[in-house]
Amino acid sequence: MSTSDSHKPTGSIPDKVLQETDSDLVRAIFLLLRLLLNGKPVSADRFATSFGLSHAEVDALFAGLRVWGAEFDEAGNFAGAGITLIPTPHRYEVNGRRFFTWCAPDTLLFPIMFGHIAAIESTDPVSYERILATISPRGVEHIEPPTAVLTSRRGGDARDVRGSMCQFGHFFTSRTSAAEYVAHHGGAVGGVPLDILTPTEAFDNARALTDLEPFRDIRWTQ
Repeated sequence: MSTSDSHKPTGSIPDKVLQETDSDLVRAIFLLLRLLLNGKPVSADRFATSFGLSHAEVDALFAGLRVWGAEFDEAGNFAGAGITLIPTPHRYEVNGRRFFTWCAPDTLLFPIMFGHIAAIESTDPVSYERILATISPRGVEHIEPPTAVLTSRRGGDARDVRGSMCQFGHFFTSRTSAAEYVAHHGGAVGGVPLDILTPTEAFDNARALTDLEPFRDIRWTQ
């Protein structure tokens, strides 16, 4: 088992994996999420019109995003990547609109990226107890219970961010509960390298991540 005392990861998407991901796709994701935060799936036409892109450019980006793992609805509209309209264990509410995130660390990253305040509700996958939090661009404003922690994977596969990393990022009501999860998934031989972080540690890691390219060039504030 590994904890934040033995290793300090950079955030929900470790910097090595970020560097292996096409920067155009990363930028496209955040442009699309900016539109998705209005509460509806984003069509190719809307994306093109909003950012002055040609239809050929959008078609190429959408094709790349599908391969990368972004979500699309039956009509071919963008439905999520990190923030999503498709339910997950991590509910993410902004300005009265309900979304979800692929993992617990994402709930700390996106308020920094978009300059908004998010109300979080998640479930401990071991104890099945509920965690509630309020995250702003400044940090963790409130979390209940105060003993809550989260897990984050070190490393991963840039070709499968959700499958190799996001699925292991959860909130837990206590370090004891998180340690049980890590012991199960992060065994010494062939296990997943997981860290247990306090919400403040995870927020600091997410903030450090946003200082890296291309994130630092695409942050928005409201």
